[in-house]
Amino acid sequence: MSELQWAETPAERGPFWRRCIQHAVGLGLASGAIELALVLQSLRLSLSFGELLLLGLTSVGLGGLLGGVFGAITGGLISIRLKADTVRPGALSAGLVAAALAAWHLIPASLVLHEQGRTAAAIAFALSPIGVAGVITVHGRYGLMKSERGNPYRFSWLWIASVLSGLTIVIAALAGSNVKYGSSRAITSDTSVLLITVDTLRRDHVSVYAESRAKTPRLESLAKRGVVFDNAITPLPETAPAHGAMLTGRHPVRMGMLSNGDSLSSRIPTVTETLAKEGYATGAFVSSFALDSRTGLDQGFQAYDDDFFPWVRGLAEIRTARLGLRVVMRLGDPLSFRSMLERPGDETFARALGWVRGLGKQPFFLWAHVFEPHSPYEPHDGSVAAVDHSKILAQEPGYSYSAEEIAALQELYADEVEYTDGLVGDFIERLEVAAGDRRLAIIFASDHGEMLGEHDIMFNHHGIWDEAMRVPLIVVPPEAGPYVGTRVAAQVRLMDLASTILSLVRMEPIEDTESADLTKFMDGTLDRDLASLLVGREGMALDRGTLLGYRAAQKDAPRTGQNIKFIMSADAGTQWLFDLTTDPQEQVDISTSQAAAAQALRKQVEKEVGGVRKKKSTIDDDTRERLRALGYIE
Repeated sequence: MSELQWAETPAERGPFWRRCIQHAVGLGLASGAIELALVLQSLRLSLSFGELLLLGLTSVGLGGLLGGVFGAITGGLISIRLKADTVRPGALSAGLVAAALAAWHLIPASLVLHEQGRTAAAIAFALSPIGVAGVITVHGRYGLMKSERGNPYRFSWLWIASVLSGLTIVIAALAGSNVKYGSSRAITSDTSVLLITVDTLRRDHVSVYAESRAKTPRLESLAKRGVVFDNAITPLPETAPAHGAMLTGRHPVRMGMLSNGDSLSSRIPTVTETLAKEGYATGAFVSSFALDSRTGLDQGFQAYDDDFFPWVRGLAEIRTARLGLRVVMRLGDPLSFRSMLERPGDETFARALGWVRGLGKQPFFLWAHVFEPHSPYEPHDGSVAAVDHSKILAQEPGYSYSAEEIAALQELYADEVEYTDGLVGDFIERLEVAAGDRRLAIIFASDHGEMLGEHDIMFNHHGIWDEAMRVPLIVVPPEAGPYVGTRVAAQVRLMDLASTILSLVRMEPIEDTESADLTKFMDGTLDRDLASLLVGREGMALDRGTLLGYRAAQKDAPRTGQNIKFIMSADAGTQWLFDLTTDPQEQVDISTSQAAAAQALRKQVEKEVGGVRKKKSTIDDDTRERLRALGYIE
């Protein structure tokens, strides 16, 4: 029989259609295994053997499901339209399925290469599915001919694909769960550094700084072991830019990150890269999508855990799952999928502890970030809140708050802070046990504060008022000294943490940094305010209105000697000047009576900003939807 004759009745078509699906499932299993191997090349989630097995099974299973769908489509179409063919229909179906699977993975990569200007590589990737189809079709025809001659393969393709995929999963899980962090360049006596950042934590809600509804005894205990900075400020009250300032030692204007969704250029060095080159194990465990690796803040981190899916860790790295989740979020309310946007702080801390426990004696730099105080505010004791903050946020912007709602939300925010204080305290205690006899330096900070009704700004961090700009900052050195338990009154900035981290481990600062070494303030070597440009937004995005400002150094305030702060609306052209010494609530504008000072600071702002403010960020649709759900984009 030289040619496979085609069945004409539905009953006779059935077996062929099922065979098409079986072959396609096998191809899908193989593609899932290949994707798993490729994903693990860049995955930095620090997964256990069991977690990697589950991820592998899911990847292969989704691949098989996708292959089965493609096989059902191609087999059905071929069985309807063809009766006989010189190219055997079963081989043709397998070739088409293989082409579809290859295109599923390679076409998106081709588009990325095209956007990068790598046209030749983009064309090669785009045409690859044709070659894959040819190889599979030829192989399928050869198999069919053997079958017709009475000498079929001993094992079916589905069986072979299943076995090979299973072996791939086990090998990948073994390799991925035995990753070694750091290198021999670092020695066990080197100081390890723990950086803890709490998102949206107001300075005046940490009881080390002020009397408030919130009580934070664990942070008070931490402060007694280190140095409290009374006047630390963030350069830009938004999550990704503020953390970028900490890790690079540069102002967000100078590093080109003016909003969540912007990406840090790989050309800008980070403190993490410096430590990694010196052999440190570097790990980051973040709790918000705003710090996803797409921000570029993962530079230098060997482990970067930004995966929030609650059941299968790493699932979002699998293309089929990622697109499926995107469709679900697009069709539904993104706030209904909070697990795709953030994760609980206790889970983040647990993952960080697991990573440290697996390091042995290797010195490490660990950044752990929690998101709890961020909106929506929720109780953590199992009770039902008097106000459903999530429902209110769904009606923003423009929601009119009642006095009762304002009071209830202020209470909820304080409760969130108290809960976070307990999380942080427990984590530090457990991490110090896990760190063993390592020399350990601890830095605790917030990226920005929160407006709780001041200046008519309700429960977000818009504007550049001090409630959003001043942040708590505590530094605990690796060894006790005469300055432990003291306070620094001078104004410092979050970008000063980069040089401070390197100083604590006795390394030189990053070249061309604007970051100051805060250990010199701790031991009294330096005692002067560090002035800073301020950038903020009037609405949910910078393009809705930009605020610029300057928090002047008290000794350097032009002509006045006052502790002054300048604010200007870049779009409306209005400006304000405040004397923070006599007016810490920023209620009395003195820009008219102190016109010379206001003009001098305006010129300083314009000089520092230059044309950077006009830069527009490009955000993909998936990122835009998630940032909108977090309240960063209208």
